[in-house]
Amino acid sequence: KELPDYMLPSYYIQLESLPLTSIGKLDRRNLPAPQIHTYKGYVAPKNKVQEELVEVWSAVLGLHQGEIGIHDNFFELGGDSILSIQIVGKALQKGIEITVSQMFENQTIAELADCIADIKESYSEDQIEEPETGEVLLTPIQKWFFEQDLENY
Repeated sequence: KELPDYMLPSYYIQLESLPLTSIGKLDRRNLPAPQIHTYKGYVAPKNKVQEELVEVWSAVLGLHQGEIGIHDNFFELGGDSILSIQIVGKALQKGIEITVSQMFENQTIAELADCIADIKESYSEDQIEEPETGEVLLTPIQKWFFEQDLENY
């Protein structure tokens, strides 16, 4: 039988011996980090969005910015679903709005930057609606919360 991709190791490193703790267990902290080599060749960011995405990926993946090209696959660089959530959060801090599903659909910085550009182009100034004013109904969870009659709230 075959294992699913997520259960296969991303990298293999040949070691003469495994680092052990003082009690003889595997010392995971002293295992060497894999040297990641991109197969497509390094391509530098071409615009501000790509540069900021490289900064975000580098911070989350723990890689130097020069190791991440715009055509490198997020998952091949060691990314996973949890790290993609962190990418979304850090990108938002830089003013870049992306979703986890966009990360899965667009797995390189170039694809992700194009996706962001397409979304921005689809919203023209005319299409942006003014915020609603006046009374707004409570959502069911808000209604439930206020019905609880909790102290100090």
